[in-house]
Amino acid sequence: MAILKIVKSPENSNQSSYISEKIRYILQPKKIEHGFYGGCGFLLGDIKSIIYQFYKVRELCNKPHGIQLRHLVLSFSKDYREYITPYQAGCIAHEICNFFYPMYQCIYAIHEDTAYVHAHILINTVNVDTGKLLDMNKAFCNSLEEEITFLVKLYGQRFLKYPMKLIVVYE
Repeated sequence: MAILKIVKSPENSNQSSYISEKIRYILQPKKIEHGFYGGCGFLLGDIKSIIYQFYKVRELCNKPHGIQLRHLVLSFSKDYREYITPYQAGCIAHEICNFFYPMYQCIYAIHEDTAYVHAHILINTVNVDTGKLLDMNKAFCNSLEEEITFLVKLYGQRFLKYPMKLIVVYE
């Protein structure tokens, strides 16, 4: 089974340091043992460069305040540990980023520091074309859930020979 958590934005999510804190958290070397991370809408580089690019989009669109990022966590049950490798989890996470790209910057990292592989996905809430903020309304969340359900089933059939089930949790 796969579980998608749509993490509720905390009170401090509108602070200017929030992007830096979250990106530094998901890219901790001890958590990404095999170094599986990537994303869309920015040039990969060191952590400072990635953070700078996320802030720069907000600055150019004159959106320094408000909810800075949306955070998704896609976890794969420990029963799948031998089937869903960090690389395969990264493939799924990259496809999820493509759901948001080219309108939004996204970054993902595959964490391997627990009994189960899981992907953290961060989405910059500023649309790079229009400057409007990402509205995670019910219709949008439904389409996101459908897309991820499709991806999980597809990859489940490909790697496990049967479809995985997706459970979505809104925190």
